[in-house]
Parts: sequence; C-alpha cells; structure tokens
Amino acid sequence: YTFQPTVQTFTIGKDKAEIRAEIRSAGVTIAAPNMKDAALTALTETEREAPENGTDVTAWLDVYVMDPSEVPAGDAALLTARANTLQARTGEWISISLHKQVGDAAATEIHQTAVPVSFTIEVPQRLRNTDSRLTRTFYLLRAHEGAETDIAATAGTVLQGSTDRFSTYLLAYRDTVTGGSGNEGGGSGTSGGSATGGGAYTGGTGTNYGSNVNGSSYSYAPSNIPRTGDESRLSLWGFLAVLSGAGALLTGRKRKKEKTE
Repeated sequence: YTFQPTVQTFTIGKDKAEIRAEIRSAGVTIAAPNMKDAALTALTETEREAPENGTDVTAWLDVYVMDPSEVPAGDAALLTARANTLQARTGEWISISLHKQVGDAAATEIHQTAVPVSFTIEVPQRLRNTDSRLTRTFYLLRAHEGAETDIAATAGTVLQGSTDRFSTYLLAYRDTVTGGSGNEGGGSGTSGGSATGGGAYTGGTGTNYGSNVNGSSYSYAPSNIPRTGDESRLSLWGFLAVLSGAGALLTGRKRKKEKTE
C-alpha cells in the first residue's frame, strides 16, 4: 500500500526552543493522548534541558502498515502461530516504533519507555466486516525480543490498549457465524462455527448457501432426518397400514374356511 503520512504534534514549551512529541502514521488511524508523557520519559535529563540552549528536541511514534516482505522472519512466525491459536486470520502487519532526535544529531530508536503509550487504533475500512451473518473480532498482537503479547481485542471497529515496547504488531481477525434463518429449505439456522480460513460453517436446520468474506462458500447444513412436510400425519398412515394388513388376513382366513366346508 501507499499511504499519505499523518502527523500529530504535541508541543512541550521551552524558553528558547521546544520539545515536540509527534505521532507519524501511514495506513493506520491512531490516537495516543499521553504521547507527550511517554516521550519525556524517553529523553535523558540533558536532552530535556537542550531546548534551554536553543536546541529543538523531537520524539516521535512512527506507525505504519508493513508489506509482509518487510516483517522480520522471527516476528512473523511468532505472531502467525499466536493467530492460528486464536483461529484468526492475518489482517495487517504494523510497525510501531519510537524515535528521538536532538538538534541536527542523528535520530535514535527507543525500544521501551517507562510510561506506556495509551492508544486507540481504528480498524482500517478495508478489514471491516460487511456480512451481517458474521461477527468479526479483531486482535492486536505484539512481538518484541522473541516474546508475544496480546495487546487488545474488540468485536467493534476501535482497538484500545497501551504499550511500552515498540516493534512488530499484527492486526488479526476471526469470523464467527451469528446465526439466523435458513431461507432455502425451511427451518432456522441457529448456530455456527468460526472462520478459520474460509471453510464450511454448519449449524441449524434448513440450508442457506452464500459466500463468506474470503470468497469461499459456506452453508447452514440440514440434519440427516428427511423432512417431508407435516409429520403429524405419519401416525395416521401407520394406523391405516395396520388396519389394511389386518383386513387382508381376515379375508384370507374366511375364504379358506368356506372351501373346507
């Protein structure tokens, strides 16, 4: 993807220069109201005093959607394994990193802060569910120095969480069938299963074929008991069959008796 970066700036005023805390995002809509506090903890005492000498200091949170080829192999394996455990699919790979720069010196990356950054992330429109028969749950997972952490989850469209470590994240999702009526074949489909890769969903009686969000088919499968209409008449037909058999037996015996006489 190619996204236009968005920059949010929080200025920490000083006499001769300033400290700026920024969120620079691309492909992700994120808000972090305490970014200023987290940024200050990432600075040394000398760096915090640099604006008094006329030197600007900037700390920024860099958030962008990664191409799968950019994801470190170890992080990809770790987060994919966790997503599989959750029966979730890969949505977007997201890089969240923190940097700081003092004056014209080279920027440096910060991997951890004393104060966690609290954030809200809007689920991208391209990942939102449009099928009313499905409920989609989103998970934000983090890989950092060989360890995986579940950061946030929601069945809505906004993820809320906090993090004090900055590295690779995975936005994953899982679909479950919400139920409903079977429109073709009678009966109602009242239960379903989870979407683990576009397979079949079964549950309820009656049949309702369609297409899931990944393009493969699913169905509310009917039970193996044949449905022929009004089952209340079955006992009547059985009773008549018994009477018919009994009548035939009595007629046979009567004719045999007449011949012997």
